[in-house]
Amino acid sequence: MNKKLITTVITVCCVLAAAFILGATGVIDLTRTKAIETKQSDRLIGVIVTTEYPMAEPSYIPGQGISFGPARGVLADRNDESSLRTMPAEYDYIFPGIDGVRLFNEPATVSEDGSMHHVIRRMEDEEFCELVHGTSSKEDNKNGSQSSVEKISTVTASLYYALQDDEVTFFSTPIYQTADGEVYLGECGDGYTIQKKYMNQHKSSSLSSSSSQTRTVNGITTVEGNSITVTFKLVREPVKITLCQFNAAHEMIQADEYLPGEMPRDITPLPETVMVLVDTESKVTDEPEIHSYEVYNRDNTSFYTFRYKDNGYCPQDYHELHWPDPQAVTDLFWKVKDGTLTISGHGRMADYSYQSPVPWYQENYTRLVVEEGITYLGNHAFSNNELLEDIRLPESLTEIGSNVFEYNDSLTEITLPGSVRDIGPYAFSRCSRLRKVTLPDSVKFINTCAFDGCSALEYINLPASVRDFGIKVFRGCGNLRSVTVAEGSAAEWHCRENRLPYDYGDGTPVHLPAGNPDISWKVENDTLFISGSGKMDDYWSRYRSEDPEGPQGAYGTNAPWDNETFSQVVIGNGITSVGESAFRNRSGLYSVTLPKTLTVIEKNAFFGCSDLKEINLDSVKTIDEYAFASCDALEEVNPASVEVINFNAFLGCGSLKTVTLPSTLKEINTSVFRACSGLKEILIPDSVTAIRYDAFCNCTNLEKVVIPASVTKINPRVFDGCKKLKEIVVEKGSAAEQYCIDNNLPCSYN
Repeated sequence: MNKKLITTVITVCCVLAAAFILGATGVIDLTRTKAIETKQSDRLIGVIVTTEYPMAEPSYIPGQGISFGPARGVLADRNDESSLRTMPAEYDYIFPGIDGVRLFNEPATVSEDGSMHHVIRRMEDEEFCELVHGTSSKEDNKNGSQSSVEKISTVTASLYYALQDDEVTFFSTPIYQTADGEVYLGECGDGYTIQKKYMNQHKSSSLSSSSSQTRTVNGITTVEGNSITVTFKLVREPVKITLCQFNAAHEMIQADEYLPGEMPRDITPLPETVMVLVDTESKVTDEPEIHSYEVYNRDNTSFYTFRYKDNGYCPQDYHELHWPDPQAVTDLFWKVKDGTLTISGHGRMADYSYQSPVPWYQENYTRLVVEEGITYLGNHAFSNNELLEDIRLPESLTEIGSNVFEYNDSLTEITLPGSVRDIGPYAFSRCSRLRKVTLPDSVKFINTCAFDGCSALEYINLPASVRDFGIKVFRGCGNLRSVTVAEGSAAEWHCRENRLPYDYGDGTPVHLPAGNPDISWKVENDTLFISGSGKMDDYWSRYRSEDPEGPQGAYGTNAPWDNETFSQVVIGNGITSVGESAFRNRSGLYSVTLPKTLTVIEKNAFFGCSDLKEINLDSVKTIDEYAFASCDALEEVNPASVEVINFNAFLGCGSLKTVTLPSTLKEINTSVFRACSGLKEILIPDSVTAIRYDAFCNCTNLEKVVIPASVTKINPRVFDGCKKLKEIVVEKGSAAEQYCIDNNLPCSYN
């Protein structure tokens, strides 16, 4: 964003807050009379900034008679049990004489084994503007082996204040925390505990603080550091903002007044506007108001304004400028009469959004007529109309923008005029009753997800003129019977790559998606019956990359029963697998019956089946990745013959209480039972030799685990977040015993 500052006058007065990194203790003691010598193991956790002047011995604030004293925080648990990256518990510390404490940053920590465990850094207070998090790292390698690594996390931010006096004094000092959790004020220059800073209307000021910790594990030295830079910028209190628009003749053609904080985020200037001027009127004590001005032209797409808060903070508000297309319709006219919306004009319609809706969005109409002269239908122009049944478009139309007819649930058929070249992203997505589409030979581009979710679509022709397809154009079109293409065309290639049925125009199928012809299905009495023999097909098995430089390929197709309603599934004898994503995100499905012939459940097969409670896994030998992830209602699993359970197979099954693992299982894979918060006890059979990373991470109610001596390999973080873990039963001299000792975990012996 380019800004041209014409005039800015700034003056100063407010009570500042403390930028504070969250400590691990609930008690802060700042009654020290001497600065403690900072040790390298101590970490910087924050800075204090105030308008009052604590002396070198900070137990007393002159003029107030208030001791810093111990201050206890109020605990609010913010742990996210479904994630490895857990938010630290938040404390709200109160310091007498200091108006407020701000959560700033939490550094990463180094585990005992040398691995990095990053805690999410948070800055929730909007008063911090221009906030940037960054990390720099470097490694030293000697003789081909890593010898040291350094990682420095940086946080930079600005704090804007509206000040009323000519001069104000600020004081600051870093806050450190020792390894045992004690917090103290650090020494900051010239032997004084408190560092004194001045600011007036002519200057801004920056405060930088940093710390680091060093650890050596297995010969690798790791240095972790944090650096915080806060720039204090002084502004006047804004009281009114005027947005003025000027034409090419430098004439002001419109002026809109706003209170600070009330200017909209999205602003669309008038078509003839060439310059926007933002006039901010500011308040000055005992003086006339002053004005500052910022100018934006068509090269500028965004800008900031300030609003005022009672504590003196002036957070930034972000605004986007949506300059109209020079070729846009300048004589757009619309009317609704007898249920018909008529649009007239010349050129390109404007783009609309949920924030900037079309002027007719509250009108009810079942028929749309766009008259000759319109060349472009703007984004979201006619979306979310449940009544629209009939659309008439002009021969002048060349382009359909994005989401134009999205969610038009009454539309069943449409024919585009012979002038249309470009169909935008999501143009007809989620038109749930759209059955037939006729495209002209003029169409060259069909963009991403143009017909996504058109679940009733049966027939469409793709002319030979189409030379470029976006990705997932027909995602969710599970009822497509045939696509008419020209032999050797890009459309034929598209259909083959995306497993779509097609013909050459005579209705005779040329290509049908490969599948198992020996499997059939039907829905009766709220139950899906699948019968036949062999493997089920896989669905959504591959995805074509959004990145044009990334791997490309077919992204799969829907399961044929996606548009059916059922709550139970019965798979007949003879079928050997449940296909990939066969029932993914199928809400309402509560029971699945599998045959004795079934041995494999492919990845994502029941992912997100949040109501699934019952499934028999007696004959299953392989459960693939994410097969039952997020099956929130599943309470019990007993895979009696399973040999392989791949990673994340039962991730996030919060109601899972009972798991019976058989003697055929060889290892507990990565994150298999992660975030299964209902699990209380687990018995690992003697056949298991390894427990992989995060296997039981965030099983918050897990109390007891039995690990046999057969387990010789246990990766890190297996029990991270298991807050109630009371007992791990092991055998003396086993790898499990050593793991408990190394990780300070409670263990007992068989």
